[in-house]
Amino acid sequence: MFVTHNVREAARLGDRIVLLTSRSVRVAAVCPIDLPRPRRISSAEITDLAAMVADELRSEMRRHARQPRPSGSRHTSRHAR
Repeated sequence: MFVTHNVREAARLGDRIVLLTSRSVRVAAVCPIDLPRPRRISSAEITDLAAMVADELRSEMRRHARQPRPSGSRHTSRHAR
């Protein structure tokens, strides 16, 4: 297992990408990678795959943002002052 926040790096090095939800951590999506090796991070296939995964990640982030916070939650935004 290799953990990264870099989508292109994951697409280049992995056999599959597993996206997790942010709360009550669950698997949100599994993206198999059936590309021949060696893979170049700048290749069109990696770029396309990374874009698809990034879109899925953005969708998950939007779902998370719409979820109500539990009452008594101490979590605050990093940008709140």
